[in-house]
Amino acid sequence: MSGTYFENIRCMFLYFGFSFKYSMFWIILCLVVILYVKFLWRRRKLYIYSWKIHGPFALPIIGAAHHFIGLSSTDFLKKAELIQKRYKKIVKVWIGHKLHFIIKEPKYIEKILTSPETVEKDYFYENYSAVLGPGIFTNPDTVWKKQRKLLGPTMNKLVLNTYIHKFSECSTSMCAEQVPEHIKKIDLGYCLKCITKIGSSKYLNIFYHINALWNLTSLKKEFDKYVNLMHEVTKSCIHMRKSQHNQINQYTYTESFTEKPETITHFLDALFQGNHFTEDEVASQAETFLAAATEPVSIAICSVLIMLAMHPDMQEKVYEEAVAVLGQVGGVTDSNLPLLKYTERVIKETLRLFPPALIFSRLVTKDLDLGDVVLPEGSSATIMPLFIHRNSDYWHEPLKFDTDRFLPEKLSTRHPCTFIPFSFGPRNCIGQQFGLMSLKTVIAITVRQFHVLTDYKTVEDIDLTFGPVFSFALGDKIRFERRIEKEKKIYVI
Repeated sequence: MSGTYFENIRCMFLYFGFSFKYSMFWIILCLVVILYVKFLWRRRKLYIYSWKIHGPFALPIIGAAHHFIGLSSTDFLKKAELIQKRYKKIVKVWIGHKLHFIIKEPKYIEKILTSPETVEKDYFYENYSAVLGPGIFTNPDTVWKKQRKLLGPTMNKLVLNTYIHKFSECSTSMCAEQVPEHIKKIDLGYCLKCITKIGSSKYLNIFYHINALWNLTSLKKEFDKYVNLMHEVTKSCIHMRKSQHNQINQYTYTESFTEKPETITHFLDALFQGNHFTEDEVASQAETFLAAATEPVSIAICSVLIMLAMHPDMQEKVYEEAVAVLGQVGGVTDSNLPLLKYTERVIKETLRLFPPALIFSRLVTKDLDLGDVVLPEGSSATIMPLFIHRNSDYWHEPLKFDTDRFLPEKLSTRHPCTFIPFSFGPRNCIGQQFGLMSLKTVIAITVRQFHVLTDYKTVEDIDLTFGPVFSFALGDKIRFERRIEKEKKIYVI
């Protein structure tokens, strides 16, 4: 009976011109087509809404990735800038099957960064999760809210003021040591640079977005090596602080330290207290803090020094302010740091031109009405501060370095989301004041000791590489010359 049944099937395929050996191929092909059509139908809202917004031409499966294939990280950033300039307030970009909306309008940005529908980070942050684990930067909304509430007190002004002495001490020591004879081959900063570079390579190669392929590459092995090195550095910091914490035992622990935030004087102490965090969570939060306080801050310091070297008149003003406020040999304190007002304006104007974080990307978990347009559920809202900060619609002569943009009377004339180096809204950078305080301290003490020189002539000369944190494609090209004539030497880093 069964033999006759299969014989009838074979005859049927032969009747339509098929041989039996190809029948399974066509069956599988039909199933694939059916599943693909079902996939498209389930996502129909994405396609319907995307048709209403302009963007670069997209192909099936790979989307607009063909515009970027084969480009270096520097050329990728230039290409992205060209694409977003062709369109107005919002640009549609398909990367594979994922729909991104690049947002350029400040009022849209404010809505996105403050809306409960766009609190979740999108898949762009997978590399961060692989490195940092379940930290405040990468965790989903429900976990992030709890952690932000617990860690918020460690970043209030009273607590941050306790770090200023250490900022000043380390900056003075750095300047006194002149230029190190050698750079350590393995340290946290080096690990982060390698992790950032490899992470950028993964993002730029569409095939590496497929984890099964990424896991087979040599880059993945190298990535894991540096992640493990970073974990070791973090564990040593945690162990050292925990030992001090247990020995001194200077805090009175309660069930919830959030009731007495003034008792918290160290970020790691907050993690140890009250059993709010597991050991893995302590490590993840510590790594998040270390990562944010090293690579982005070092990039920002280099950026400020380059700008001062390109503008000697402004460098002289920073020097005069540092001497007037700190004296020739005095340190930075919580009372004199706020007086470095011109230095702060220099830093902010530098962060406008060179925001360390190139992308903020949020997952749209529910249809979000921006007024003129609706972002559909399942899409990603992507904001690139570099393009906002250099947009002539919001900044007059955007590539000109002008510290007067941040005079108090000028600030009120601009939308707050035209300047977002630390993001905006409830999920902005928790450590932005920490970063600004450390930057002001390092810059003031460094410029007091050194003339800063560079080979760069204009902002246009400075090519950047794309990544979670940008880097200078041709290096920072900074040289230092001591201001004290009898010790006059030039140091190159």
